[in-house]
Amino acid sequence: MDEYIDVLGFSIVICYDEMGNWKRDKVIFYQHPDQTIGEHEALNVIQYLYSEGFIVDRRVAYQVLTD
Repeated sequence: MDEYIDVLGFSIVICYDEMGNWKRDKVIFYQHPDQTIGEHEALNVIQYLYSEGFIVDRRVAYQVLTD
């Protein structure tokens, strides 16, 4: 099950593992042409997702996709 949300001004998709294994979850960032998503920004969003209960561990894998 994937969850599409906007977080802190970033468009993301959270891809949850079908078997419930958080180590296989992934956060995908969609970088718009007028945006730059660096490691600092990505980790801030991941911290937010963790704090709000969207993900169970901050060590989740992430990927930044550009248009």
